[in-house]
Amino acid sequence: MSYLTSTLEDWITKRYVKNNIFSPNKINIKRIARQERIFIHKKPMPARYDIHGRYQAIVLDSRTKPEQQREQFFHELCHILRHVGHQGMMPDAFRQLQEWDANRFMMYATLPYYMLKKCIWQVKNV
Repeated sequence: MSYLTSTLEDWITKRYVKNNIFSPNKINIKRIARQERIFIHKKPMPARYDIHGRYQAIVLDSRTKPEQQREQFFHELCHILRHVGHQGMMPDAFRQLQEWDANRFMMYATLPYYMLKKCIWQVKNV
């Protein structure tokens, strides 16, 4: 049985390849933020993103562990890269769809299949 990637996985893969991200150690939130021209701030508040004209920022909850901040970063990154509109002013079903997309994005962006496949291949050949 072979694995078929989703459209979202393919979208993330293309973006990573375009930014020369070919291995898990290159999935660095500071590097990705710099490439996407996004500022990162850590504050004792729930994670969020802000866009004001050309200014883009992600606020990570400084009260959480680094692993959770990493998840927060990718969730909020999805909103910046893929979504439009203010969630407080949109129908609930549309907001839920964006949250569903951001949660899937977070999962795929933290370790895309094209990298995982390479790791599995290396383990099999050891």
